[in-house]
Amino acid sequence: MAAAAQFGKSGSLSLKLWRGERMCLLGMDVADPDPSFVGFAVEVQSPKAAGFAPLRNRLAFAYPAGKTLSGNREYPTTEAPLQTFRWIHFPYDPQPGRYAYRVTMMHMDASEQLRAGDTVTCAIILCDETAPGFVDIGFTRNFASSQAFADKFPDAAGRKQILPPPNQGLTWVKTDAPAGVYDWLGGKANDLLWGLLDEAANDPTITLDVMAYDLNEPDFLKALLVIAQRRFNGQPALRVLIDDSGGHKHADSCETDAAKQLAAAGAQVQRHHFDGLQHNKVIIARKGGAPYRAIGGSTNFSFRGLYIQANNLLAFDAPEVITMFGDMFELAFAGPHALEQNALSKAWQAVSLAGGATTRLCFSPHPDNTDLSLSPLAGAIQQASSSVLYAMASPTADRACA
Repeated sequence: MAAAAQFGKSGSLSLKLWRGERMCLLGMDVADPDPSFVGFAVEVQSPKAAGFAPLRNRLAFAYPAGKTLSGNREYPTTEAPLQTFRWIHFPYDPQPGRYAYRVTMMHMDASEQLRAGDTVTCAIILCDETAPGFVDIGFTRNFASSQAFADKFPDAAGRKQILPPPNQGLTWVKTDAPAGVYDWLGGKANDLLWGLLDEAANDPTITLDVMAYDLNEPDFLKALLVIAQRRFNGQPALRVLIDDSGGHKHADSCETDAAKQLAAAGAQVQRHHFDGLQHNKVIIARKGGAPYRAIGGSTNFSFRGLYIQANNLLAFDAPEVITMFGDMFELAFAGPHALEQNALSKAWQAVSLAGGATTRLCFSPHPDNTDLSLSPLAGAIQQASSSVLYAMASPTADRACA
């Protein structure tokens, strides 16, 4: 498995790279910068590229007289350095492989001329699969309000056609939106989800168990309807548990509509919620009756979940984890209280990777409303001696951390 981070240092400049999914986080540190220091030039050499190319800035120190700023990335950071100590690089055309970053401290003298200072070059492997054979993590792009979105989809009128009105998601015509907008906004989470659903649609031996909270994505429902019409060994090829708390229980809700359509197509459908709600976003795929992949995470099967919010989707291939998901589904499908009464929800479950790292999962609801799932995270934050970054929501109703 590729290293999660790489470090380099030269003179007073330190650089650390953190591997992300189709992105890289750069962190810079400077020991005792002198007053002439004005920022960082960042250059990248992508896989198969012949040399380094500068990242570009939307801002510069000065502009020609009469120039109207466009907001575009017009200025190479070698001339308009980044004035921040961290930067996330999203490759325009991400591909797996070696990315080398050359970061240079830039200084400005009294005559406002730039000169280069200390330089560090560091490389990291950005791979598309997080931990092969164990888990692949995909994130939604969450850029609908970003400058990158405006660059990609400049038609302001078309950008307004992304989200349906309330309770109209299942009948929304997605082709009225700009071409490619949903694929782009869904990011890698979108790829992992549709990859599994396409595989299931084309293999009659695959059955699915699904747990849904928000459910208003029409293509997702269409994919489930294909599976719902099949049977495997005389049993429905699709079982689905859909939340019925709050607005989801109303007769005109998308969740109620989806449940009716799936049941009519032949799926085995359950509607219930736990003490408060049934907040799961889970798919368990079985091939020939044997579970082989489980999907969880924070990504609801909805327009906002997939295309607007910052969410993650975890696709597990590790047999031990998939088995836990399967057991959890059986308990949850049986009714609103079976899971919280089972040992599976009463402790953290640990699964070790081959390289020694450990993934811990906590399934909920828990008995007596305990803080079982949150207390280890709270303890880690309280005991931290430096900044703590975490943004990992649950494959079930609480939290999972890797």
